[in-house]
Amino acid sequence: MIIDFEFEANQPLTSADIEAFEGRIGKILPEDYKQHMLKWNGGRVRQLNLEHKNHPDDGDMSLSYFYAIDYDVTTIESLMGYLGDAMPKDFILIGSTNAAKVIMSLKDNDYGEISVMFSDGYIIDMSPSFSQFLEDYSEVDDDNY
Repeated sequence: MIIDFEFEANQPLTSADIEAFEGRIGKILPEDYKQHMLKWNGGRVRQLNLEHKNHPDDGDMSLSYFYAIDYDVTTIESLMGYLGDAMPKDFILIGSTNAAKVIMSLKDNDYGEISVMFSDGYIIDMSPSFSQFLEDYSEVDDDNY
């Protein structure tokens, strides 16, 4: 499925912005995620009722938005700083569903895997990559949501 995004940050990212971010976090981001960020620098999802194939009929998993790397009031780094020790090691916070934070693994053994983390720290694996995560969503009819 193609998810429609709205640009919300104050300006787009450049490759240099992404490289600087990678330097600050000490990790290299997956290429598919970088391409999304170069286009949207985060982005709000336009569709209201998205269902993840691994969690059908669970409105809490409906994708809401991805956070900006730079040029926005709320950035990935500011939110990760706010979460502090609640943020799992070698993960970055990239977005939000209706009820959970979307996180991406930057660990060697599951690099690029997307999970969601609830406020109590409970983590659910969602998709093996950023691209697959987006493809695993479909829009559902309002009457069935």
